Amino acid sequence: MSYRELMDSCIEYIESHLTDEDLTPQFLASYFGYSFYHFCHVFKICQNIPVGEYIRKRRMEKASQALHQNQSVTEIAYEYGFETPSGFHKAFKKEFGVTPKEYAKQGALPHLKGGKNMSCKFVKFVEKDAFSAAGYTLHPEDDSRVDIKEDAAYWVNSTKEDYAKVSAEDYAAFAGDKDQIGVWLHDIGTMGDFFYFLGVEAKEGETVPEGLKVVDIPKACYAVFSTPPHDLGKDPKGFSEVIKQTWRDIFLTWFETADYVYDQNGCAFECYSSENGDCDSPDATAEIYIPVKKK
Repeated sequence: MSYRELMDSCIEYIESHLTDEDLTPQFLASYFGYSFYHFCHVFKICQNIPVGEYIRKRRMEKASQALHQNQSVTEIAYEYGFETPSGFHKAFKKEFGVTPKEYAKQGALPHLKGGKNMSCKFVKFVEKDAFSAAGYTLHPEDDSRVDIKEDAAYWVNSTKEDYAKVSAEDYAAFAGDKDQIGVWLHDIGTMGDFFYFLGVEAKEGETVPEGLKVVDIPKACYAVFSTPPHDLGKDPKGFSEVIKQTWRDIFLTWFETADYVYDQNGCAFECYSSENGDCDSPDATAEIYIPVKKK
């Protein structure tokens, strides 16, 4: 059996035995006739995720589905291998950003099929009203070649000249501790040129420093995803690659199995919050907001 065939068989087995108490990496290694170390190594290479983490995520995804099938939180917790409901509650909130009860009140959320892994994680659905933002604009040499997945976190490619219109001090004073957003937009006021915008929300009546561009982000329902943590302080280009991979995962994997489609009337953007790690953070994350609507 080739490693790929092994992994296909292993994924099928996991999917059929998610509620088994003895479904562990040790058991799977023994069941498929490999040493524990070798099995875990092969699984990580083929699936891009540790086997124990894969089992945990799949159990959490199945548990989230069960919350919309009139099962109690206690029943679900025990069914999917948690020793106590409180332990399930804590793990669920860490995984999805909301409690099981809060999640159950929302509409059924899309999930991944077995074997379709994402490095990022789904966080939540949010309804966000239209808002204005003010910030810098970064212009690529050839906007016809821009791909929002492959050119995500475009600010990493910026130079001091890109920020010349407004001083760093004036921008910092205006931005304060607000979340920054990064988004590709078409310039309606010109010939529809594509540009990357990096800025913060501009509250009504707030004085915007001269030189910053003001853009409007329409109202939308967003699916929000969080990137894996990365050392932004030491490796900003690596951080941008993590963000790009998150965009790929969303569009090439998440939408494949979701009950949602991209809402063309909305605007997808990256959100950078100081709460998720500042410029010197060794474990910074970003959130990706994707406008969606039901199929």
